[in-house]
Amino acid sequence: MSSTSRIILTQLPQELIDHIVLRVDGSRYLKQCALAHRSMLHMSQRRIFESLAIIITHAKDRIEPSQRLLGVFIASPHLARYVRMFNILAYDIIAQGEAADQDSAGEVALHVILPMLSNLEILHLAFPKRRISNNLVHALALPSLVALTIEADEVHRSILDALPCLQQLHCINVLWISGTETVPLEPALLPIILKLQLTYYHLPSRIEALTDLFTSHGYVDKLISLDVTWFTISYARLDKLLLHCQKTIQQLALRCPRSLGNGQPMPDITVLHDLQELGIMFLGNLEMHLREQQWLWLFETLEFVRPLRKLALHFSEQKPALIVRDPAKWRQLDDLLASPRRKFATVEFSCVERAQKLLQQNLPRTTANLGSNLRIRTGGLSPNFFP
Repeated sequence: MSSTSRIILTQLPQELIDHIVLRVDGSRYLKQCALAHRSMLHMSQRRIFESLAIIITHAKDRIEPSQRLLGVFIASPHLARYVRMFNILAYDIIAQGEAADQDSAGEVALHVILPMLSNLEILHLAFPKRRISNNLVHALALPSLVALTIEADEVHRSILDALPCLQQLHCINVLWISGTETVPLEPALLPIILKLQLTYYHLPSRIEALTDLFTSHGYVDKLISLDVTWFTISYARLDKLLLHCQKTIQQLALRCPRSLGNGQPMPDITVLHDLQELGIMFLGNLEMHLREQQWLWLFETLEFVRPLRKLALHFSEQKPALIVRDPAKWRQLDDLLASPRRKFATVEFSCVERAQKLLQQNLPRTTANLGSNLRIRTGGLSPNFFP
């Protein structure tokens, strides 16, 4: 930076300099700002460290990223206070002869880093096919944490008791376990989870432990939002959870069933007394008889569900022509959504970009009746009903 530029910076109000740095995108340019002048250092550091992501590879022949990060925080402890979001991915690489639950050097560094993050609000912890060790559980006692996404083979339930401000939880194939060392907490100290997302693939035994955990300890007594879109196990296993939260749930997202005749009933949505928003994902690439069952379930659900503030339908099919390949069903859906009863204040469709016009063409009455309250947006194969 030239001497003239430095003089200009010293003459500017600090608030204006901070605003300029806030508009800089990319860590590379933020690092340049941090080095350019001391007036830009503080805000640049806050931007650089507010969101971090590291990968733990369990490699023994090189220094792990978490070890390097620990060195930075030890040298400059104030930087740890800037972290608001932290993503941690641990690869499932176990050396021959090494115990599966043995902490690597990278994980040991995490045990020291996490307690230093006094303002951490969002944590994504991915340890696929690995157990979260007791040492890491103790390090996760983060009183400021609001949102947690956790993927692991086994997790001790005491981790929830150490997160009093937790409001959003996303569990991915987690087996929750209990132990004799768990100390029951006072109800006022328990986390109140308002938003819960469950992603489970063909692991029914884990659902039993999960529903028992949540309904027995008061974690979801005030649950507002439940997303089970990627819940590939029988929804019947969720009945206990739905009944427990039937007076509080306002948002529910789920997928259409693949089959209705295999003894796996769908949840009874009518028991949710305060339901305001319903999201439904259509599965793509199905044979005709399976598509028929999806449509049948959808029409029955929309007929008996209470009036809603928002109905969202997501189509995971990648080929636009396949989305609208059942014209009779689309006419029936158009008649239902355009009904004079106006059961759904807002209707939202999401699909691949090339299917937008096809959807509008297949919903003429709904388009005319709802006007701006009908929204057709583009998205990926995975829906995001409640951002």
